[in-house]
Amino acid sequence: MPDRMNLARRFGLVASLLVLSLGCLPADAAETTLRRTNSAEPESLDPQKITGQSEASVVGDLFEPLIALDADRHPVPGAAQSWDISDDKKTWTFHLRPGAQWSDGSPLTAADWVYSFRRLVDPATGAAKYEQIHSVVNAEEIASGREKDITKLGIVAVDADTLRFTLNQPQLILPLLISDHGADPVPRAAVEKWGSQWTRPGHILSNGPYKLESWNPHDKIVLIRNPLFHDAAHVAIDRVEHYPVDDDNRGVKQYRAGELDWARLPKSQLAWARKEMAGELHSGDALFLWYVFFNMKHGALAGPEHQAIREALSLAVDRQTIVDKIDPRGQKPAYSMISSLMPDYTPQAYDWQALPYAERLTRAKHLMAAAGYDPAHPLKLTLSYTTSDDTRTYLLALGAMWKPIGVEVTLDNMEWAVYQTKVRQLDYEMGVLSEIPDFDDPSEYLVPYRSDAGLYNHCGYANPAFDALMDKASFATDLPARRAALEGAERTVLADYALVPLQFGVANYLVNPHLVGRRDSLAYPQTRHLSFKD
Repeated sequence: MPDRMNLARRFGLVASLLVLSLGCLPADAAETTLRRTNSAEPESLDPQKITGQSEASVVGDLFEPLIALDADRHPVPGAAQSWDISDDKKTWTFHLRPGAQWSDGSPLTAADWVYSFRRLVDPATGAAKYEQIHSVVNAEEIASGREKDITKLGIVAVDADTLRFTLNQPQLILPLLISDHGADPVPRAAVEKWGSQWTRPGHILSNGPYKLESWNPHDKIVLIRNPLFHDAAHVAIDRVEHYPVDDDNRGVKQYRAGELDWARLPKSQLAWARKEMAGELHSGDALFLWYVFFNMKHGALAGPEHQAIREALSLAVDRQTIVDKIDPRGQKPAYSMISSLMPDYTPQAYDWQALPYAERLTRAKHLMAAAGYDPAHPLKLTLSYTTSDDTRTYLLALGAMWKPIGVEVTLDNMEWAVYQTKVRQLDYEMGVLSEIPDFDDPSEYLVPYRSDAGLYNHCGYANPAFDALMDKASFATDLPARRAALEGAERTVLADYALVPLQFGVANYLVNPHLVGRRDSLAYPQTRHLSFKD
């Protein structure tokens, strides 16, 4: 790729290539611009309502929680410069950075944080989840509607720069939980003035390394560096452009034309990239799960009475053939919800994982026959997905694997926004998603299956035994006990066959060789951790 195009990406100049080649622009006028790819058009930029990574990648540039994650996803001081923990581990006192400001220069105080957390648990907000502060006194009661007085939430402002959390029980991973986007601050004045439009350009206030300049739907979102951010001196990139790219082949074309600084590779171009662009190809095992999930509340697959059918669907998937022949990108077949890459955790795989595929297929046929289905009298199901040629090829292979057990699948593709709406309304039979954790903890994969997980509970799953195990993990006072509870929770969801784990992913990207700071295992790094080199 011509170096001139790399420079165009790097500096984001609006001058013509002729001006660039002549080097006429003064060095001190140069503006570093990062052009990022998102998998879809964001549905919202409200931190408390987002559920997808396409939203999270933008929100992560705009806002900063009390505790942030560094480039390696370890918790570090964020909007709070320090915190104290009481001897009984139930009181956390956060010391905010003095002089903190919103992006318009107005003060950001402990009272703003109290408002934000109350809004998070207020049922009227419709937040995606409140797991970030689930262990805070009265959080569950308020979120469930049992407590109507939101001022009873156990988060108070001690003074303008001090915030205090009171917990029901010790929470070992509170720093990780409140690094999540849902624990970002939201500006009360803007929310109350603009309502659902508070995140639009000209309305939104943020406290992170960037602020919103413009948002042209289905074109791009433009962010500019926030000079009032406490660590602005170490934010190297001046301007960020987030582009919705739902077609990986188009993304590669945009990358090669200098319009993007990285692009996800479709499987059809991986061999070519290894040969022709090896110096710009970045690959790394990633902590994300690709899976099919079922509507557990309505329809032909819902409830314990259809558990055997769901089990048969999982048994009949030849995962090894898929990753070796159908979709060969270096992925690992998934027989659990959580990857072996997860630190300090033992994945809880199906007990039939080691069986030869022929034996699994025979077992699946018996289960379907007992339910009254066979290839001559098939169960007809619809599998919904977001528009993608690669995804369609993958799902067609699944359909072919299910046909011999007596299942006939129709594929229903749609745009991401439509798909999200259908999933949230439980208006589907089967869907497909990838689960990408916001931080490296097993609970990230399990929280969506809590009965009180709100919009995150995308399949309507509800099992009191599972909820009890998640509560036990939440209130554990030592790491081994917490890990045991989470492992039990994973086994419970797998035994209920609420999903079919398919594969653990690998990230294959073309990346601008001038861009540094990006981790190959992370598809959505925060821009503040990136920079350009000469």
